[in-house]
Amino acid sequence: MSLSDSVQVLPGVGPKRVDALAELGIHTIEDLLTYFPYRYDDLKSKQLNEIQDDEKVTLRGTVATEPVVSFFGRHRSRLAFRLLIENDVVPVTFFNQPWLQKQIAAGEELAVYGRFDGAKKTLSGMKVIQAAEAWTPFIRLLNRFDSQPFEIWSRLLGLSIMMTSKRCYLLQFEQGTSY
Repeated sequence: MSLSDSVQVLPGVGPKRVDALAELGIHTIEDLLTYFPYRYDDLKSKQLNEIQDDEKVTLRGTVATEPVVSFFGRHRSRLAFRLLIENDVVPVTFFNQPWLQKQIAAGEELAVYGRFDGAKKTLSGMKVIQAAEAWTPFIRLLNRFDSQPFEIWSRLLGLSIMMTSKRCYLLQFEQGTSY
Protein backbone atom coordinates (compact mmCIF):
# COMPACT_ATOMS: atom_id res chain seq x y z
CA MET A 1 0.00 0.00 0.00
CA SER A 2 1.38 3.41 -0.95
CA LEU A 3 0.26 7.00 -0.47
CA SER A 4 -0.80 7.27 -4.11
CA ASP A 5 -3.22 4.32 -3.87
CA SER A 6 -6.96 4.95 -3.96
CA VAL A 7 -8.81 5.07 -0.65
CA GLN A 8 -10.79 2.08 -1.92
CA VAL A 9 -7.88 -0.23 -1.01
CA LEU A 10 -8.43 0.51 2.70
CA PRO A 11 -10.39 -2.13 4.62
CA GLY A 12 -14.01 -1.16 5.18
CA VAL A 13 -14.10 1.46 2.42
CA GLY A 14 -16.75 0.51 -0.11
CA PRO A 15 -18.27 2.31 -3.09
CA LYS A 16 -20.56 4.51 -0.97
CA ARG A 17 -17.67 5.67 1.25
CA VAL A 18 -15.49 6.30 -1.82
CA ASP A 19 -18.24 8.54 -3.25
CA ALA A 20 -18.61 10.41 0.05
CA LEU A 21 -14.85 10.97 0.29
CA ALA A 22 -14.70 12.07 -3.36
CA GLU A 23 -17.22 14.84 -2.57
CA LEU A 24 -14.66 16.14 -0.05
CA GLY A 25 -11.88 15.95 -2.65
CA ILE A 26 -10.30 12.86 -1.07
CA HIS A 27 -9.21 10.33 -3.69
CA THR A 28 -5.90 8.89 -2.46
CA ILE A 29 -4.54 7.78 0.90
CA GLU A 30 -2.33 10.87 0.94
CA ASP A 31 -5.41 13.07 0.43
CA LEU A 32 -7.04 11.36 3.40
CA LEU A 33 -4.03 11.81 5.67
CA THR A 34 -3.65 15.49 4.79
CA TYR A 35 -7.34 16.42 4.88
CA PHE A 36 -8.27 18.90 7.60
CA PRO A 37 -11.89 19.51 8.59
CA TYR A 38 -13.62 22.89 8.28
CA ARG A 39 -13.04 23.79 11.95
CA TYR A 40 -9.42 22.73 12.10
CA ASP A 41 -7.59 24.33 15.02
CA ASP A 42 -3.82 24.58 14.56
CA LEU A 43 -2.33 23.70 17.95
CA LYS A 44 1.30 24.42 17.05
CA SER A 45 2.85 26.81 19.56
CA LYS A 46 3.92 30.25 18.36
CA GLN A 47 6.33 32.89 19.55
CA LEU A 48 4.84 36.06 21.09
CA ASN A 49 6.23 38.28 18.32
CA GLU A 50 4.43 36.19 15.63
CA ILE A 51 0.93 36.51 17.10
CA GLN A 52 -1.76 38.76 15.64
CA ASP A 53 -4.28 40.53 17.89
CA ASP A 54 -7.35 38.42 18.73
CA GLU A 55 -5.78 35.28 17.21
CA LYS A 56 -6.34 31.75 18.57
CA VAL A 57 -2.90 30.39 19.47
CA THR A 58 -1.04 27.89 21.60
CA LEU A 59 1.53 29.36 23.96
CA ARG A 60 4.08 27.08 25.64
CA GLY A 61 5.95 28.08 28.77
CA THR A 62 6.47 27.61 32.49
CA VAL A 63 3.73 28.35 35.02
CA ALA A 64 5.16 31.30 37.00
CA THR A 65 2.47 31.63 39.70
CA GLU A 66 0.07 29.31 41.48
CA PRO A 67 -3.36 29.32 39.84
CA VAL A 68 -6.02 31.27 41.75
CA VAL A 69 -9.77 30.71 41.41
CA SER A 70 -12.20 33.57 42.07
CA PHE A 71 -15.94 33.01 42.20
CA PHE A 72 -18.44 35.60 40.98
CA GLY A 73 -22.06 34.89 41.75
CA ARG A 74 -23.59 31.50 41.21
CA HIS A 75 -21.79 29.14 38.78
CA ARG A 76 -19.29 31.74 37.59
CA SER A 77 -15.58 31.55 38.20
CA ARG A 78 -12.26 32.78 36.90
CA LEU A 79 -8.99 30.87 37.07
CA ALA A 80 -5.91 33.07 36.68
CA PHE A 81 -2.16 32.40 36.59
CA ARG A 82 0.90 33.73 34.81
CA LEU A 83 2.86 31.89 32.14
CA LEU A 84 6.59 32.61 31.68
CA ILE A 85 7.53 32.45 27.98
CA GLU A 86 11.26 33.10 27.47
CA ASN A 87 11.63 36.50 29.21
CA ASP A 88 7.97 37.56 29.01
CA VAL A 89 5.20 36.93 31.51
CA VAL A 90 1.71 36.45 30.04
CA PRO A 91 -1.40 36.51 32.27
CA VAL A 92 -3.70 33.57 31.44
CA THR A 93 -7.40 33.47 32.39
CA PHE A 94 -9.88 30.60 32.16
CA PHE A 95 -13.56 31.30 32.74
CA ASN A 96 -15.88 28.77 34.39
CA GLN A 97 -13.27 25.99 34.58
CA PRO A 98 -12.28 25.93 38.28
CA TRP A 99 -11.28 22.22 38.15
CA LEU A 100 -8.20 23.19 36.13
CA GLN A 101 -6.64 24.55 39.32
CA LYS A 102 -5.82 20.96 40.38
CA GLN A 103 -4.10 20.26 37.03
CA ILE A 104 -1.83 23.33 37.01
CA ALA A 105 1.13 23.84 39.35
CA ALA A 106 3.79 26.54 39.52
CA GLY A 107 7.04 25.53 37.85
CA GLU A 108 5.57 22.99 35.43
CA GLU A 109 5.89 23.18 31.66
CA LEU A 110 2.53 23.83 30.06
CA ALA A 111 0.94 24.66 26.74
CA VAL A 112 -2.29 26.67 26.71
CA TYR A 113 -4.58 27.17 23.73
CA GLY A 114 -6.72 30.31 23.70
CA ARG A 115 -7.42 33.76 22.27
CA PHE A 116 -4.59 36.29 22.59
CA ASP A 117 -5.35 39.94 23.31
CA GLY A 118 -2.51 41.92 21.73
CA ALA A 119 -3.30 45.21 23.47
CA LYS A 120 -3.31 43.75 26.99
CA LYS A 121 -0.82 40.94 26.23
CA THR A 122 -3.12 38.40 27.89
CA LEU A 123 -4.43 34.98 26.91
CA SER A 124 -8.03 33.93 27.45
CA GLY A 125 -7.57 30.18 27.79
CA MET A 126 -9.77 27.58 26.11
CA LYS A 127 -7.84 24.36 26.75
CA VAL A 128 -4.76 23.18 28.59
CA ILE A 129 -2.33 20.92 26.77
CA GLN A 130 0.11 19.12 29.04
CA ALA A 131 3.56 19.37 27.49
CA ALA A 132 5.19 15.96 27.06
CA GLU A 133 2.72 13.62 28.75
CA ALA A 134 0.02 14.11 26.09
CA TRP A 135 2.24 12.77 23.30
CA THR A 136 3.84 9.85 25.20
CA PRO A 137 1.39 7.13 23.97
CA PHE A 138 1.76 8.26 20.34
CA ILE A 139 5.56 8.36 20.54
CA ARG A 140 5.64 4.90 22.13
CA LEU A 141 3.45 3.61 19.33
CA LEU A 142 5.67 5.10 16.60
CA ASN A 143 8.74 3.56 18.23
CA ARG A 144 7.19 0.06 17.90
CA PHE A 145 7.39 0.18 14.11
CA ASP A 146 10.29 0.57 11.71
CA SER A 147 8.03 1.79 8.91
CA GLN A 148 7.03 5.33 8.04
CA PRO A 149 4.29 7.04 10.08
CA PHE A 150 1.97 7.10 7.04
CA GLU A 151 2.06 3.32 6.89
CA ILE A 152 1.13 3.18 10.57
CA TRP A 153 -1.88 5.46 9.94
CA SER A 154 -3.02 3.26 7.08
CA ARG A 155 -2.81 0.17 9.30
CA LEU A 156 -4.88 1.89 11.95
CA LEU A 157 -7.49 3.12 9.49
CA GLY A 158 -9.03 -0.33 9.16
CA LEU A 159 -12.01 0.39 11.41
CA SER A 160 -12.31 4.16 11.15
CA ILE A 161 -11.15 6.50 8.42
CA MET A 162 -12.25 9.85 9.84
CA MET A 163 -9.51 12.26 10.92
CA THR A 164 -11.05 12.88 14.35
CA SER A 165 -11.21 9.19 15.24
CA LYS A 166 -7.55 8.45 14.52
CA ARG A 167 -6.46 9.76 17.90
CA CYS A 168 -9.08 7.70 19.73
CA TYR A 169 -8.10 4.61 17.81
CA LEU A 170 -4.42 5.23 18.53
CA LEU A 171 -5.17 5.30 22.22
CA GLN A 172 -7.21 2.09 21.95
CA PHE A 173 -4.41 0.43 19.98
CA GLU A 174 -1.84 1.51 22.57
CA GLN A 175 -3.92 -0.18 25.27
CA GLY A 176 -3.85 -3.49 23.38
CA THR A 177 -6.66 -3.40 20.80
CA SER A 178 -5.64 -5.33 17.71
CA TYR A 179 -5.89 -3.83 14.26
